Amino acid sequence: MTYIESVLIFSVFILFINFEQQNSKVALSLNSMLLLYGALYSLGSLYDYDAINKNISYLLMISVIITYISAKFTESILLTTTNREVNYRLDLYFTSKFKNSIIILTILCVIMFFYLFFVKINIVEFIYSTRGGRSLLLSGYGPLMFFKDTLSAIYIISLVLYLYRMNDFFYKRLLIFCGLFTLVYSIITISRAHFVLVALSTLYMLSYTKRLSIFYVNLILVVGVFLAISWKWMLSSLIFKGSIDFSSFELEIPSELVHWNNITNNMLQEDIIMGRSFLDAICSLLYPFYDTTPLSVWYVNKYEPLVASIGGGRGFSLLAEAILNFGLLGIPLVFLILGIFIGIINTFSKKYIYFLFISATLIPIMHKIFRSELLSLTKVWWWYSIVPITLIILISRCKFK
Repeated sequence: MTYIESVLIFSVFILFINFEQQNSKVALSLNSMLLLYGALYSLGSLYDYDAINKNISYLLMISVIITYISAKFTESILLTTTNREVNYRLDLYFTSKFKNSIIILTILCVIMFFYLFFVKINIVEFIYSTRGGRSLLLSGYGPLMFFKDTLSAIYIISLVLYLYRMNDFFYKRLLIFCGLFTLVYSIITISRAHFVLVALSTLYMLSYTKRLSIFYVNLILVVGVFLAISWKWMLSSLIFKGSIDFSSFELEIPSELVHWNNITNNMLQEDIIMGRSFLDAICSLLYPFYDTTPLSVWYVNKYEPLVASIGGGRGFSLLAEAILNFGLLGIPLVFLILGIFIGIINTFSKKYIYFLFISATLIPIMHKIFRSELLSLTKVWWWYSIVPITLIILISRCKFK
């Protein structure tokens, strides 16, 4: 990739992000996160020499732009006013019935954590295992792992409600507890995924409620991107030299920004499956025990059996899935629908607190569009984050005699 190409591609995404921020008056949104990750994944695979087919990166750029335009068009159709609605109906969420239900769910999650890591699994062995080893230790306990995502959802709904009624100390204490629990869990499992989930959802809500300006949010995002692409150099420098040695600075493209490209290239050679994986994803949203093999698992078993044998894996991507299902025609079809979905969530987030909660849960997982198939992207999010909170809302609405 030439210097001119990289500058042009980077400039296109920056222009789109700037337009989105100025148009929505919000620094961080589903749209801006889509554009930010689109820039990282497109430029990452173009920059890295391990990417086989550079043209696939341009297909990703096109898919991101299709999604963004579709989302904005959907918003323009659905919105009946240009003013942001802030008078959410919150009374239900501050009833004793709702609060007690949230407490019961939180206690259940904590009990499940201790049961899994102190009864079923040796936590010391887990901590000192490799990433693949941890996956093998946890295999078979998938349903018991709901606690980590459900606690994150409790943190997010508590954050959303607290920011709109800051005199309520119940949600303040609850979000502090869930936030600290997530931090401890991230340290124990040596995984930054759930820490990033809490951090991004918090940044989103602070941006949405105008407690952080666009300038400061952008500054935090720039620092975050820098840390993401230089953390291996920083850790190596600290471990082997005892300090950060800027003379040895090395910019390393994370492998996840490259592997999706090669996976998509392989999907171009596969027979079209005519929407079968999307149907599997929909069935999994309707029935949690629907038995199917995720495309990411199928891929690593077929193309990288050695990685599969040690419990490892590869990401997939919605782009690769669209091509596998419908060929190149799948790109406009799938990403047009994705844009409509994002546009609907964006619109109703301005009217209903429930949809704002959904939006806040989606912000941290937007990157999975570029590294997961639809099944892996939606199943855990739906059953462990959205369904539990939705059930509590429905229970709280019921009037028992």
